[in-house]
Amino acid sequence: MFFYLFYFKLFLFSLISLNKVNGFCMKTICSADTDSRHPVNRIIGIGSDGISGEYKALRRNDQIVEAVDLSCREGSFVYSPFEGEISAWRPFDGNGQDEIRTDENKKNTDGCKPDRGVRIDGKGQWQGYHVLIGSVRLFRYSGHVNAGQKIGVSLDIECELKLNKQKMHKRPRKEENFVRVYLHKEGRPIDPTDHLIDCMCINQVCETNRINALEGPSFKFDSRFNGVRGWEIKCPDIQQIEEENSSEEEEEKKKEENNNLNEEWGTPKIYSPIEGELVGRIRVNSEPGAQTYTGCTNEGIFIVGAGKWNDYEVRIYNARFLESLPLGRQNIEQGQHIGYRLKCPNDNISPTVFIEVRFQGVLLDISDAISAKSCKHKSLRNLIEQRFNY
Repeated sequence: MFFYLFYFKLFLFSLISLNKVNGFCMKTICSADTDSRHPVNRIIGIGSDGISGEYKALRRNDQIVEAVDLSCREGSFVYSPFEGEISAWRPFDGNGQDEIRTDENKKNTDGCKPDRGVRIDGKGQWQGYHVLIGSVRLFRYSGHVNAGQKIGVSLDIECELKLNKQKMHKRPRKEENFVRVYLHKEGRPIDPTDHLIDCMCINQVCETNRINALEGPSFKFDSRFNGVRGWEIKCPDIQQIEEENSSEEEEEKKKEENNNLNEEWGTPKIYSPIEGELVGRIRVNSEPGAQTYTGCTNEGIFIVGAGKWNDYEVRIYNARFLESLPLGRQNIEQGQHIGYRLKCPNDNISPTVFIEVRFQGVLLDISDAISAKSCKHKSLRNLIEQRFNY
């Protein structure tokens, strides 16, 4: 009996160990600077009263909250941090306006309705996660949303403070308006800070591999790509699901849509792992003495980083860039569709893509960012020191 119990526990542990992804980068939920060309999340810092918007920091009413408070002006647009399904959520859940409102203050607070928020159950990379955001007046209360999609406007949190003023022990300063963000993984709260602020995790690269699962060890040498070091990311074909009852008209419509999009059925899309500029295609090999292109497999994508990815370069081998994108340096967002994995009929190609990353021209090991084990932004000093290790 002990034997079976031991192996059962070992089996459960192996299942848990398979999923080590701690989440990737979230989109901007509400920009602290609405006039900026590059809107970013900003967590409210510690004030003179000791109140902070950081994870597990002291809040009003002497509460420790497993959430972060993002600076957000009243009436600012609020965006979905990742792809998922939305539903309405009450952020105060029994401690909010409906519970604390009395006949005495009712006539003065008719316009104050802070007990509104949203729950988003993640899809794709964020499968198994859900996020709670309040206080937000939603544009709609159900359905699918994409990462970065506008979902509502922020409400005045100050009115909720006024309703709770009898419970406030110390409120010497005017509260900076904010939205509160809770992140849960498989039902348990986790710290969203590194996924919101200066997040340096690589985005999902292949359409059919949401967690950037690797083929073989990380940061390995590969002779197929000039012996560079990097990560071979699994990128299997899309499995076609045939519908037995589909009509000829529907089949023709699907073919026409595929032709218009210039897509090959079964070949997965490639997404940009970082924000930057798409320089275009790169060649792995060339004929001796001449820069000529030979062979279907001699293809890759070259990206120069921008924004927080400034001074980075990413090369994606065994992939071709999207023909509909203009040639030359084009600004691209992290996660944008930029190409397809190669599909060469006469060549035996592994269903993978190979990623090479450089910082200031030198190879860099960012295995934690590839696997999303850690999204914490590294200081420039640490990056420069790491350059000399390889």
